[in-house]
Amino acid sequence: MLLNLRAQFQRCAVRAATQHGTATQEPFRQFRRSYIYGGVQPKTGPPKRHGAPFIRWIIPEVGSELPTLNAKPRERKGRRGYDLNHLREVENRVPISIEKRAPPGVAKPMQIEASIATKDLMAVVDKNMLFSQVFNIKIEGRDEPIKAICATYDDDQNAGNPMNVLFTYFEPGKRYKIQVPCFLENFDDCFALKKGAVLQKMDDFIPVYWKGDEHIPKAIVIDLEKAKPPTTFKLQWDSIPEGMTQRKPDHLYTLATMKGSRKYYRLGEEEEDE
Repeated sequence: MLLNLRAQFQRCAVRAATQHGTATQEPFRQFRRSYIYGGVQPKTGPPKRHGAPFIRWIIPEVGSELPTLNAKPRERKGRRGYDLNHLREVENRVPISIEKRAPPGVAKPMQIEASIATKDLMAVVDKNMLFSQVFNIKIEGRDEPIKAICATYDDDQNAGNPMNVLFTYFEPGKRYKIQVPCFLENFDDCFALKKGAVLQKMDDFIPVYWKGDEHIPKAIVIDLEKAKPPTTFKLQWDSIPEGMTQRKPDHLYTLATMKGSRKYYRLGEEEEDE
């Protein structure tokens, strides 16, 4: 039995290679369907729509101002160094470290210790823009602000309060790890969702590399106003902005999926036409 099935599959593969020039998985799919369903092709339903036309990037204009964070320098107190608990609980400030790459011959990187107000930091965190922007950090006592990008963000897992943030000096032309957020647009105006379609969001952030100037793409936006089910919103790497590369080679990120029957949407279109 197994030998007969194997021989049939080999004949299908050879026939497909002769017709198309290369062997593909389509002969195996045809053979599997014909064997399981007794030669009757199953109803697969309408093909899924491609969600690439609904996806766009938000890229800041050249010359636009960078977001600013006001900081205060931290001073050592006694032998224990910094009193971080007093800083977080009493002063409502978050300790930050700005790291600069060490010059040749120096083992450890240079760090600047400072602190920023908790409300200013949470305003950026709530917008999901912490890892996709270059900030101008103004420290009291310094004439010029420091251009830095966020490297790590630590928070309390129980309460969710920020504990520590590490920034690195931003130098144009060098590669940095960033996370671009994904947002949904016109969610309330989508007719398919009003008629029973189900939307499932997969990824909130897309990890990529950035090697360019300080104007980093802020976010990825999915416009749902004219989307119809079934649609799979996948990120196409051939349409990403210049200077951005993917961290995982040959990996397609599914941002969201929309499932549901098309008949509800067709009924809605007929009612609008009347």
